[in-house]
Amino acid sequence: MSGTTYYSVSAVNQAAEGAQSMSQNVLVPNSGTPSTQTLSPEILGIVAGVVVAAATGIVLLRRRTKRTAS
Repeated sequence: MSGTTYYSVSAVNQAAEGAQSMSQNVLVPNSGTPSTQTLSPEILGIVAGVVVAAATGIVLLRRRTKRTAS
């Protein structure tokens, strides 16, 4: 999705709602354009794998220490 979107905003708080702002042109980039603020799927996969491996290791270690203590 690419195109120009128009936004108009107002501030709202406990006292009241403020006046509407002037409309602004906002360019929305193509969905295929990589963003510098997102992690790549490869990095997310690696992080997820490390988390799963660490959790599995902790569970196995706790089970092993319970068996030896009994």
